Amino acid sequence: MRDSPEAVAWRRFETNNAHDIDASTTCVAPGIEMHGVPDGALLLREYDQVRKFSAEKRFNIPGLRTELLGTFALGDFVVHHEKLIGLEPGTAHVAIAIHEVKDGLIRRLWFIPAPVVHKGDKARSPAQSDRRDSRAPRAGEVRPLRESRTPSCSSSQRLRSSPPP
Repeated sequence: MRDSPEAVAWRRFETNNAHDIDASTTCVAPGIEMHGVPDGALLLREYDQVRKFSAEKRFNIPGLRTELLGTFALGDFVVHHEKLIGLEPGTAHVAIAIHEVKDGLIRRLWFIPAPVVHKGDKARSPAQSDRRDSRAPRAGEVRPLRESRTPSCSSSQRLRSSPPP
């Protein structure tokens, strides 16, 4: 039996944090595609490019780690709200990573970046983010993920920041 898409995305998340390139790359398909959003630019293609990028630009940074801020899954898609810490001193990179998993491997990944947060920048508090107004988020505004209160949502669709069952 193959792992669920959520379990595959979680395993890649954990192996990336462990800087285990061999285990991390076993989660991706040979023809993986990684895209940037909103322009859809192809960032990396094929297993070898992903492995080389990981070795030269990520796993060689000892303090680099990612925090999982929230996650949810729907069918073959798994969405992670992540914060990358340690890429540059005093900064955190927040992004949404959308994984498409087929046959137990990540086939495509899309990254939606938020503006870089520098140490000392004021962050919006949850109370500020909870304001009950109807305005759309401003460009670059990051609001915390919250559990949906829509009556049709089942408990299995709620956000979680722990490993899948």
